[in-house]
Amino acid sequence: MPLAFLLDSPQMTSPLRNALGYVSLRWKDPSTCEACGNEFKCGATLTGCWCTEVKLTDETRADLRGRYKKCLCRECLEREAAGTSTASS
Repeated sequence: MPLAFLLDSPQMTSPLRNALGYVSLRWKDPSTCEACGNEFKCGATLTGCWCTEVKLTDETRADLRGRYKKCLCRECLEREAAGTSTASS
């Protein structure tokens, strides 16, 4: 039986799937952006994440950490970086 079949099965445990998500985005479950509510795939893997490509000031980063507990989608993170957030303070 191919390994991919087993990994794609509904019986695969969530911790195993989560661990594999750090190896390849193929195994990532969708996340929900806390800012806009849209579904997206967090890009965090062993090799890094797309979110490190978005340049944020230290002030903006601290503000985001105070407002959100989980990841934001790329669009919302880029909007924050540009200073055009639609979030209400």
